[in-house]
Amino acid sequence: MTSGLAILAIGFFLGMRHATDPDHVIAVSAIVSRERSIAKAAFIGVLWGLGHTLTILAVGTAIILFGLAIPTRVGLAHYGVLRRLNANPAGRTESNRRDEMGK
Repeated sequence: MTSGLAILAIGFFLGMRHATDPDHVIAVSAIVSRERSIAKAAFIGVLWGLGHTLTILAVGTAIILFGLAIPTRVGLAHYGVLRRLNANPAGRTESNRRDEMGK
Protein backbone atom coordinates (compact mmCIF):
# COMPACT_ATOMS: atom_id res chain seq x y z
CA MET A 1 0.00 0.00 0.00
CA THR A 2 1.29 3.47 -0.91
CA SER A 3 1.92 5.73 2.06
CA GLY A 4 0.03 8.99 2.46
CA LEU A 5 3.32 10.88 2.56
CA ALA A 6 4.34 9.53 -0.85
CA ILE A 7 0.96 10.52 -2.29
CA LEU A 8 1.31 14.04 -0.86
CA ALA A 9 4.85 14.36 -2.23
CA ILE A 10 3.80 13.26 -5.71
CA GLY A 11 0.81 15.62 -5.58
CA PHE A 12 3.04 18.50 -4.49
CA PHE A 13 5.58 17.99 -7.26
CA LEU A 14 2.91 17.50 -9.93
CA GLY A 15 1.22 20.67 -8.65
CA MET A 16 4.49 22.60 -8.88
CA ARG A 17 4.96 21.36 -12.44
CA HIS A 18 1.39 22.39 -13.26
CA ALA A 19 1.90 25.84 -11.70
CA THR A 20 4.85 26.54 -14.00
CA ASP A 21 2.94 25.71 -17.20
CA PRO A 22 3.07 28.65 -19.63
CA ASP A 23 -0.63 29.45 -19.35
CA HIS A 24 -0.37 29.85 -15.58
CA VAL A 25 2.82 31.89 -15.66
CA ILE A 26 1.34 34.22 -18.30
CA ALA A 27 -1.93 34.62 -16.38
CA VAL A 28 -0.31 35.42 -13.04
CA SER A 29 2.34 37.73 -14.50
CA ALA A 30 -0.30 39.65 -16.47
CA ILE A 31 -2.37 40.14 -13.32
CA VAL A 32 0.41 41.12 -10.91
CA SER A 33 2.35 43.28 -13.38
CA ARG A 34 -0.27 46.03 -12.93
CA GLU A 35 0.72 46.48 -9.29
CA ARG A 36 3.39 48.97 -8.24
CA SER A 37 3.93 47.37 -4.83
CA ILE A 38 5.70 44.02 -4.55
CA ALA A 39 3.65 43.22 -1.45
CA LYS A 40 0.36 43.83 -3.30
CA ALA A 41 1.56 41.80 -6.29
CA ALA A 42 2.58 38.93 -4.00
CA PHE A 43 -0.77 39.09 -2.18
CA ILE A 44 -2.68 38.95 -5.49
CA GLY A 45 -0.51 36.03 -6.60
CA VAL A 46 -1.24 34.18 -3.35
CA LEU A 47 -4.99 34.79 -3.74
CA TRP A 48 -4.85 33.56 -7.35
CA GLY A 49 -3.01 30.45 -6.20
CA LEU A 50 -5.49 29.79 -3.39
CA GLY A 51 -8.43 30.20 -5.75
CA HIS A 52 -6.83 27.84 -8.23
CA THR A 53 -6.08 25.31 -5.48
CA LEU A 54 -9.63 25.45 -4.10
CA THR A 55 -11.03 24.87 -7.57
CA ILE A 56 -8.79 21.85 -8.12
CA LEU A 57 -9.73 20.49 -4.68
CA ALA A 58 -13.45 20.91 -5.39
CA VAL A 59 -13.28 19.27 -8.81
CA GLY A 60 -10.95 16.52 -7.57
CA THR A 61 -13.23 15.81 -4.61
CA ALA A 62 -16.28 15.60 -6.90
CA ILE A 63 -14.42 13.23 -9.24
CA ILE A 64 -13.46 10.95 -6.34
CA LEU A 65 -16.76 11.07 -4.44
CA PHE A 66 -19.03 10.64 -7.45
CA GLY A 67 -16.75 8.39 -9.51
CA LEU A 68 -16.73 10.85 -12.40
CA ALA A 69 -14.42 10.63 -15.39
CA ILE A 70 -13.12 13.47 -17.52
CA PRO A 71 -13.66 12.68 -21.21
CA THR A 72 -10.45 12.47 -23.24
CA ARG A 73 -11.52 15.27 -25.59
CA VAL A 74 -11.95 17.63 -22.62
CA GLY A 75 -8.52 16.77 -21.24
CA LEU A 76 -6.91 17.19 -24.63
CA ALA A 77 -8.65 20.55 -25.17
CA HIS A 78 -6.37 21.96 -22.46
CA TYR A 79 -3.36 21.29 -24.68
CA GLY A 80 -4.98 23.18 -27.55
CA VAL A 81 -5.31 26.20 -25.27
CA LEU A 82 -1.65 25.89 -24.28
CA ARG A 83 -0.55 25.81 -27.92
CA ARG A 84 -2.52 28.98 -28.67
CA LEU A 85 -1.07 30.76 -25.62
CA ASN A 86 2.47 29.75 -26.51
CA ALA A 87 2.03 30.96 -30.08
CA ASN A 88 0.42 34.22 -28.98
CA PRO A 89 1.20 34.96 -25.30
CA ALA A 90 -1.57 36.68 -23.36
CA GLY A 91 -3.71 36.94 -26.50
CA ARG A 92 -1.69 39.85 -27.84
CA THR A 93 -1.83 40.78 -31.48
CA GLU A 94 1.07 42.23 -33.42
CA SER A 95 -0.51 45.71 -33.29
CA ASN A 96 -0.84 45.39 -29.46
CA ARG A 97 2.85 44.55 -29.23
CA ARG A 98 3.82 47.60 -31.33
CA ASP A 99 1.60 49.84 -29.16
CA GLU A 100 3.24 48.50 -25.99
CA MET A 101 6.68 49.16 -27.42
CA GLY A 102 5.70 52.73 -28.38
CA LYS A 103 6.09 52.19 -32.12
